[in-house]
Amino acid sequence: MATSVENPEAQFVALASNLDRTAAFGIPPERVFGFGEYIGGRYSIWGPIGLSLMLAIGPSKFAAFLAGGAEMDTHFKSAPLNENLPVLLALTGIWHHQAWDIRPVLFCLMNTACRGSLPTFNSLRWRAMASELPNRATR
Repeated sequence: MATSVENPEAQFVALASNLDRTAAFGIPPERVFGFGEYIGGRYSIWGPIGLSLMLAIGPSKFAAFLAGGAEMDTHFKSAPLNENLPVLLALTGIWHHQAWDIRPVLFCLMNTACRGSLPTFNSLRWRAMASELPNRATR
């Protein structure tokens, strides 16, 4: 990139909670969209981290994404437990972990361009699970 861009350092911004680490990477504080370390997990996409997604998919699709998240939040608060998708997913994860000692992973494709990644991800996941089988037999 340095051969085609006159000042490559000026092309970077960061979304981070640790300004010291971004500075060590060479990104000055004025080029960092900072946020508190308390923001994590699923909430980060709705905060500053969502900026990278919005830039990638555009404001109108990002607004639809946010609307879908709000719709799922409403569903979670109001749906009966036997129809509540987040509750059912959590209970399935607990059951897999407690009954079968399997660490489930959810891989959601949010972009059709990522479809080719799913077989690779599944293959890696199955290999990782298979490597744990001898350990499970000794329990």
